[in-house]
Amino acid sequence: MQRAATSVVSQPPCDQENVMLSGSTIETRVTKADFEDRRARLTALNLIRPVRRLLGHLWEAPGITALRRRFYFANFRRGRPTYGFFGLYSSLEAARQSAPKGLIGYDHDSLTSMEISGFRGGVEPSFGPMASSEYPLLFWLRPLLSNGMRVFDFGGYLGNGFYLYRPYLDYPSGMTWTVCDVPAVAHAGQALADRKGETQLRFTTEIAEASNAEVLIAAGSLQYLEEGFLPKHLAAMPRRPRHVFVHRTPLHPQAGYVTMQTWHDGRSPVFCPYTVAHRDRLVAEMEALGYEVVDSWEKPRALDVPLHPECRLDAYAGFYFRLGGTTA
Repeated sequence: MQRAATSVVSQPPCDQENVMLSGSTIETRVTKADFEDRRARLTALNLIRPVRRLLGHLWEAPGITALRRRFYFANFRRGRPTYGFFGLYSSLEAARQSAPKGLIGYDHDSLTSMEISGFRGGVEPSFGPMASSEYPLLFWLRPLLSNGMRVFDFGGYLGNGFYLYRPYLDYPSGMTWTVCDVPAVAHAGQALADRKGETQLRFTTEIAEASNAEVLIAAGSLQYLEEGFLPKHLAAMPRRPRHVFVHRTPLHPQAGYVTMQTWHDGRSPVFCPYTVAHRDRLVAEMEALGYEVVDSWEKPRALDVPLHPECRLDAYAGFYFRLGGTTA
């Protein structure tokens, strides 16, 4: 007598479920209590959703928004959070005029102390391990360095880039590295270089001297100047650097804007008008000068302007621009 085939019949969830997997039957039992619990959870979720929507509308209500703005600004003007941002302004000057009481910008002797700038004992750099986001610049810079090469480091602070990259690059004996920064920083940087006996590192406050360099690096500096600053000054140079690196720079994909940055130097809050340029505009302006984009990269770093979600960035940008017709 032929044996009858066994069929699997679906049962209500309060009884039993049978699931077929790879030819075998996995039996899962769901009790009536389990079914009621699931239904109760779904009911609760359906009740919570409109409450959450209501709270969201209240959070954005004018009165609540005004309270949030006052609360955040109260912390901002005390230099908290560190490297936080606040407000949108029509220009850097408008931001400067609106800054709370404290130091404005970086041109202050107190902001060149060794504790702030990352030097141990006043002479030795102590920057920690190299961030992975620095390697694209190192990759392209390494083959450019040759005997007699002139590097112009715009906004290079106390020579941080020169000291940071030296363990990873073979600086030829004839290479010179010029840092351009505000007077207080340039003076402190030159004094530090003299104490260390550095012969390849020098300082200036004039960007026009970049005309004498083959390589220009702007790493984390353009955001403290008006949008278009670099292309404008490159256009005025009788001889332009053949290689330009824009690095650690906030660029927005849709529109540029000006905000205010704050941080605390341990004694008082510091406020810096801060430009986030339009990414495509920067590229277009550089291309108009005859530069081409060789490579681009990102440094993971968030930028949030409270109450302005449209301004958010998740990463800062890096570019290698090369003057047309240049091969090395």
